[in-house]
Amino acid sequence: SHSGPEAFLQRIPHLRFLLRAKSARNLGAIRHEESWPLLMKSLDDSHPDVRTVALRSLAAIRAPGSFAPLIERLHLAVLQGIQSPAQEHLKATMAGFGLVHAQELTPSLRHPHREIRRLAVEILREMVSRAAGSQDFTLTPKNFLPELSDLFLMELSRDANPEVRGPAAEVIAYLDDERIMPVLLRLSDDPQWFVRLHALRGLAKSRFLPHLAEIRAGMGDRHWRVRETTIQTLLSFGQE
Repeated sequence: SHSGPEAFLQRIPHLRFLLRAKSARNLGAIRHEESWPLLMKSLDDSHPDVRTVALRSLAAIRAPGSFAPLIERLHLAVLQGIQSPAQEHLKATMAGFGLVHAQELTPSLRHPHREIRRLAVEILREMVSRAAGSQDFTLTPKNFLPELSDLFLMELSRDANPEVRGPAAEVIAYLDDERIMPVLLRLSDDPQWFVRLHALRGLAKSRFLPHLAEIRAGMGDRHWRVRETTIQTLLSFGQE
C-alpha cells in the first residue's frame, strides 16, 4: 500500500527508524525463531531504539542459534567499548536462555579479561537461579557438565576478580559435588565482604543444615550486610 501511516513514515527519512523498530518488535511478538539473524543485524542499526527493540525480541524468541552470536557481541561490547546495546542489557538477554547453553559460556569464563569473566559468571548464575525450582535443586552431570563444575571449584572460586568469586560461590552452592563445602567455607571467609555475602547466601539450602555452626560464624562478621545475610540464611532453615 502507498497510503497510510507506514507509507507516510517511509517518506520521512528521519522517521523511518519507527518502521524498523516496529518490524523488530513484531518479530519478537510472534516468536519468529528464523528471524534471529535479522535481529542480530539490527543490533548495529543507526538508531538506539531499533537496537533496544531488537534485543528485546531476541530475548523473547531465545533461538538456540542466537546464543553464540550474543556471546561474541558481549565480548565486543567489553573489548571495543561498544555502548549500545549496553553490556548489562546483553547480559540480561543471555541470562534468559536455558541452562542447556551453559557449556557455551566456557571460553568466556576462562577469558583473560576480568569483565568478560564477571559477566559470564553472572549470566550462568541467573541461568541456574531460573532453573532451580526449589531448595532441593542441584547441578549434576546431567544438567551441568563436570568440566564446568571443575572450572568453578578450582579456578573461578580463586579468581583474582572478587566480582567473579562472589557470584561463582552461589553457583558452587548448587553443585552436587562432595568438594563444595571446603570451597564455600573458604569463600565465606574471603577478604572481600561481598564475596562472603554471596557464599553465605548460597548456603541457604536445607542440605547445608549440618554445617550450622560454620554458617553461624558469619554472625560476627565485621560487615553489617554479611551479618544480615547470615541471619537470613539461618532463618531459611526453619524451626530447626
